[in-house]
Amino acid sequence: MLLTFLSIIKIIENNSKKSWALLTIFSILGAYTHYFIAISLVVLFISLSCYFLLNKKWNELKFELLSSALIIISYIPWAFTLFHQLTQVHNGYWIEPLDFYDIIDCLSFYAVNLDVIIYIKIFSIILLILITIAIINKYREEQTNENVLMLLGITTFFGTLLTSIIVSIMFKPILIARYLIIPSVVLWLTISIYIGQLKNEKILGILIILLLFFGMIGILNFNSYQTELGRSSEVNQFCENLMSNVTIICINKQPTILFNGYFNNCDVYTTAPDLYGVKLKKVNQTVPINLILKEKIPRLIDETNGTVYIIKIKSEDIDLENYKLEDEKSISVYHFYEVLN
Repeated sequence: MLLTFLSIIKIIENNSKKSWALLTIFSILGAYTHYFIAISLVVLFISLSCYFLLNKKWNELKFELLSSALIIISYIPWAFTLFHQLTQVHNGYWIEPLDFYDIIDCLSFYAVNLDVIIYIKIFSIILLILITIAIINKYREEQTNENVLMLLGITTFFGTLLTSIIVSIMFKPILIARYLIIPSVVLWLTISIYIGQLKNEKILGILIILLLFFGMIGILNFNSYQTELGRSSEVNQFCENLMSNVTIICINKQPTILFNGYFNNCDVYTTAPDLYGVKLKKVNQTVPINLILKEKIPRLIDETNGTVYIIKIKSEDIDLENYKLEDEKSISVYHFYEVLN
């Protein structure tokens, strides 16, 4: 997607045939890579057509129509697979319908991860709106090549988001925040071009500080995620060696181990109502998982015959010292990298 967008620079400057060829090739490769790249490409090409039409650039429009035709023809071999996948999605899909918080996540995902507090997300959205207004004003003042490119970048990001929301509401939910990483690449290039044009040192300094702030939050969240991922890997290794007919209680916000199919004849419980945005009722179609409240765990343990494994990632998740257990009860607590008996 980024290479496609970069090809437009030379097209706007001098209508280079080489750039049109590169644009076509990169677009075909992108469309085969991910469906959301295809959505972003449609939005980008429509935006580019509007620019050519409004400025009466008929020669450029002719090349764009030719490029579009080649892309569509090249995508025909995948049409049968696409139709089959759409049929499956029509029968049922794991993505849940959108709500207000999903929209907040999508608009802020260009800057911050999903697990930051909502106030930071809203702050990042306000910053995006201000940058968007500034770019539109610059385009109105002067239609330079860079300003045209920035406007195309903004329309690609918001157009992809809007198209995905409309499809999710009218047909089937297809939008989750992480899919917007594709148009977010174009958005960040657009923001970098805008920063390069800023002449007011105070505004430039404030904007750089804000971007560094969001970047630092992203790094901290990524490090936290990698730590949790490492722990999950250890949990997975532990679960591979589990015997059947045991009770497993997962105390974790996102117990990825529930997807891995290790449990066979085990009774599995979790305190998490959803897994990576998938509601538990959806996961239950393939994995027998039961939702349990933390305060009901002691009673479950007392009423269970056999071995009980409590798998937890965070030490503050639950206090095992408050449990009143039968003497013969066999309990293992998997905490971080060790099993405590």
